[in-house]
Amino acid sequence: MLTLRISLGEEVVGEVRTRFRFDAARPYEVLLTFHLGRPDEADWVFSRELLRDGLRSLSGQGDVKLWPAYCPCHGSTLHLALESPHGSALLEASKPKVQDWLERTYALVSETAERSHGPTDDELSKLLAGGR
Repeated sequence: MLTLRISLGEEVVGEVRTRFRFDAARPYEVLLTFHLGRPDEADWVFSRELLRDGLRSLSGQGDVKLWPAYCPCHGSTLHLALESPHGSALLEASKPKVQDWLERTYALVSETAERSHGPTDDELSKLLAGGR
């Protein structure tokens, strides 16, 4: 569990405990669960590739954007910008901790092995074309 710094607008800055999860049966995705201090939790699912790319440079579009940064106070960080119909949040995590976690996921299921999970591009194209 990591504690991420969060901004929910221009004035509200705090911390949120966040669990990064990975399921080897679904190696193409990561799940972040935000523990908000209430009975409910907020889950975000996005691709492991997006997280990997976001550790190197600006990555993503739409609801999830990630990018590396450096802060004199906190060192190397990963910024996560999340948007939903319910609002938006900007989070900042320790880049070395996220990188270590991500490397452990690749030790479980390599990028090459990940390709054997889920539909192939041809199967996906047929599915999107109505099964023809």
